[in-house]
Amino acid sequence: MATQNILQYESKIWATADLLRGCGIKKSEWTSYMMPFFALVMVESRLVRMFAEP
Repeated sequence: MATQNILQYESKIWATADLLRGCGIKKSEWTSYMMPFFALVMVESRLVRMFAEP
C-alpha cells in the first residue's frame, strides 16, 4: 500500500529533477536537492495512512 502511494509521485519527482537539471544543478548535487522531496513523500504517505485509519 505504501509503495503505491510513493509511486504515484514518481513522475513529479522526475519532473523536478529535470527542472533542477535545467537550472544548472550538477548531476552530482541532485541528491542534496532530491532527498528532501523523497522525505516529504514518505511523511505525506504516513500522514495519509494515519488519518485514514478509523
